[in-house]
Amino acid sequence: MSEALKIAAGLILLGVIVYFGLDAWQASVHVYASGCETESGHELSKSMCRYIVNYRYQKGD
Repeated sequence: MSEALKIAAGLILLGVIVYFGLDAWQASVHVYASGCETESGHELSKSMCRYIVNYRYQKGD
């Protein structure tokens, strides 16, 4: 297998892993009227919170 094909396959695999990892991480974020925070209590930025709320709305959760 050529080197370029190995790199492309690796990048695709990495993309799939990141996609499903972010999906699971977003599901663990708590959304409040004043903002969002992770399970460990870390407050997220307003832009990240807005992204998660929009993602959940589009997904139907």
